Amino acid sequence: MKFFTKSLQNYLLIGFPFVITCAVWQFFVSERTIAETASGLTTFTWDVLSWNVMMWFAALVVFLVTLLMSPSFRGDIVSRLANIQDRDEHEAQITGAAAKSTFVATLSFMIVLLFCSTFSLSFSPIPANQQYDGKTRQVHVSMNFRLFDESASRSPAPGSFNSRDFSPSASACLMALIAWQLISFRRSARKESRLQT
Repeated sequence: MKFFTKSLQNYLLIGFPFVITCAVWQFFVSERTIAETASGLTTFTWDVLSWNVMMWFAALVVFLVTLLMSPSFRGDIVSRLANIQDRDEHEAQITGAAAKSTFVATLSFMIVLLFCSTFSLSFSPIPANQQYDGKTRQVHVSMNFRLFDESASRSPAPGSFNSRDFSPSASACLMALIAWQLISFRRSARKESRLQT
């Protein structure tokens, strides 16, 4: 498993510049133009870059799924990103306190963002024909929660598929993040308490 994840990481790092190269090339020259006017070597290079983009995104999906499902892989990657070093007991206690503080702060921030993304407050003038008792302005409070983004409401062409038609809304993402963080923290805390008893 370790060899597989290390190879996956290396490929993602090495292949990324070629993905950027393909994106920049396509920005300036369309794929159709390349196919119609390019020489054999240019077409071959374009095909290699295109295959690399597809394989790179497939590897990225595998990497992200492994990151979610494998606690050891997740711990290794995130520890490296956050520069967490648990060399002795004192550093482990510092890391634990920082993790708890970060968990509470991040969870609080996500709850505020969830509230901001679902509730709206507006002040607007009342039309002249609807005014009563001298009131000229109104306050409107509403709650709007959608599981999927508004773009998903467009009906796609028959036989076509676009992943954006199923992209979750900001509120749904925040709810999923809050649930994921709470579940992960509780499972980790239970696991640690079992290990220490």
